[in-house]
Amino acid sequence: MADVAAAPPPPAMPGQGGLAPSSPAALSGDSVEAQRLATVTSFLQDLCSGLSRDTGRKLSLEQVSELASMHLAPDCTVHVDGLLGAIPPTQGPEAFTAFIQQERAAYRTVSLEPLLAAVSPDCDVAFALSAFRMKNTGPWHGQPPSGRTSAGFRLDELRFNAAGQVAEAWCNRQLFEEERPLMIRDPSRHHPAAFDPTLLQNVPAPQGGSSDESAQLMSPQQLTNMAGLWAEAWNVSADVGEPDPSQLDALVDPDFQMLDALGLTGDDGQDHPYTAIHSLEDAKRVLLTMAKKYDINETVQTMAVKPGSNAVFVHWQASERGGARRALLNPLPAAAAAEAAESAGAGGSAAAGGADIAASAASTAAAGPYKAEACDLLIFNPSSGKLRAVLQFRKPLGSDRRGVLMADTSPAGPPEATMAE
Repeated sequence: MADVAAAPPPPAMPGQGGLAPSSPAALSGDSVEAQRLATVTSFLQDLCSGLSRDTGRKLSLEQVSELASMHLAPDCTVHVDGLLGAIPPTQGPEAFTAFIQQERAAYRTVSLEPLLAAVSPDCDVAFALSAFRMKNTGPWHGQPPSGRTSAGFRLDELRFNAAGQVAEAWCNRQLFEEERPLMIRDPSRHHPAAFDPTLLQNVPAPQGGSSDESAQLMSPQQLTNMAGLWAEAWNVSADVGEPDPSQLDALVDPDFQMLDALGLTGDDGQDHPYTAIHSLEDAKRVLLTMAKKYDINETVQTMAVKPGSNAVFVHWQASERGGARRALLNPLPAAAAAEAAESAGAGGSAAAGGADIAASAASTAAAGPYKAEACDLLIFNPSSGKLRAVLQFRKPLGSDRRGVLMADTSPAGPPEATMAE
């Protein structure tokens, strides 16, 4: 892929002046929400990309360290590869700065385009979706530089402490081209789902007393309600009978798409049939199949909506209810358990952990309760108010680790690079 010129830096936040981006003094007159959004922007542009928002030039190590100490709490945990979990999270600003040194020595930011950002109602969490282009210019995981440019998307989640510093962060991003053959057993059959940013649309904000149907369908309250109903739909249990799949008719568009951002599902869903959801009917099928076998509890950890948008950021977790009780409700012979382990997959939301539970239920005592987790972007149709697509960065399932990912997803150890001043 050919290299392109770096995108111009975004404009400075109001009130910044000559101060560091989103410093407390610079933002003292801004709302808490504006402060959180400014921190997200600085985290991505200044820290993760290593480029000054004001000049577009590469930041020195001292500047990066200063910004990290300002934005990150002393005990901040940063999951540098998000929910993928191939690289241990960093603890504290210094460790995060050291990782950024390594990554920036191996990859040059060609462009980072913000697509959508939102803050939770309590302003304790912020999310951002961005499109990136990164050129491999140095060694990475023991491999020589390829000179190629990787393009993809990243979904970042920042959780804040009472002082407004980042207490924990998830940096979910699609794999660089150089990482795919190192981490995926058959990269030719596993590609990330194609995501079209034009699915994100601006919608009219509801006004007091307004009868604009589209504005009401896309109000932040309505979108969060729909997101909650979508999560609740995947709370299934074999001992309470089959759910009514028609409940999804009011939630999901007929041409609904589940988009696996990491490509763990496999092209055409050949590895994880439960993740290959390309329609409302597919979602119904997966829901019924799961309800016959699994006992799942999904909980939304946090969500955020930007007013005037048609999308909701959601971080959720799903776990098996009952543990050993589930094995009694649905006993699996050893052979069947092994077969389920190989074919286990994921559907929408909690379905991303459901199929894998078949294997874990037979070995609960040895392995403990199974948990699935994902950061999703739920995108709604402004015309119908229903769910149109879900862009999902999910934690790898046991079946992913057994059949899709390499036995060691960081085969060459930590990135081998140092930042050049």
